[in-house]
Amino acid sequence: MIKGTAAKWDTGGGDGVRIKIMKNSTPLWPSSGWQTIGATDRLGVQFGVIANVAAGDYVYIVVNKNGTDSHDTTVLDAMITYKPVFNASTDFLTYQGGWNWNYLQGNAAPYTSMAWNATDKTWRGTNAWNIIHDGGLMHPDADDTVRAWTAPVTGTVRVTGNARKQDTNGGDGVRIKILKNAAQLWPASGWQAIAYNDATGVSHSLTVNVTAGDVLYFVLDKNGNNSFDTTYWSPNIIYT
Repeated sequence: MIKGTAAKWDTGGGDGVRIKIMKNSTPLWPSSGWQTIGATDRLGVQFGVIANVAAGDYVYIVVNKNGTDSHDTTVLDAMITYKPVFNASTDFLTYQGGWNWNYLQGNAAPYTSMAWNATDKTWRGTNAWNIIHDGGLMHPDADDTVRAWTAPVTGTVRVTGNARKQDTNGGDGVRIKILKNAAQLWPASGWQAIAYNDATGVSHSLTVNVTAGDVLYFVLDKNGNNSFDTTYWSPNIIYT
């Protein structure tokens, strides 16, 4: 997996740059042409590409000057791993679908998308307390708060994580479960309860066969009420 971010460092002028990723002579990202980064774009673009490689293959990450080379200093931070790894915290982005994660709400599938709030840098639902924060924090409301991960390729994944209360000052605790599409994976049925004051929480470790396009849902429910329900849950998914 080739995963990272590219952004302009020098935003003082020029006409931006273009980037692409290739395996030998074959384009990997974008599928053709170039990905443009504007002259003043310090946020840049995120990329995540999965490719099969053989010994001796080359992976090229190419930066092009676009029209001119003025003010073209660019930051390119890329990581290459043999086994694709996804983590809800480190993959947290400001747009739906980034690095295969979506930010949702609802009490049953099909869930609905949350909206990005640029002011406090959170994903927010239509209810006041349906919130997903950076750093693995989630809060449910009348609707469940849901992180969803879509499998980019067919294979077997290991799904690990720990869910625990972040705010232990009151309330009646929360409940969690993991689904693959419409099928429940964990617990076997019902919900896994986490008491209001449980800062240790519960851990899960599952081996799951996935087909490209399958969706894993990590669902957080308010239990009886939504008081003090901020919960830490940052699932980790790795192809084995």
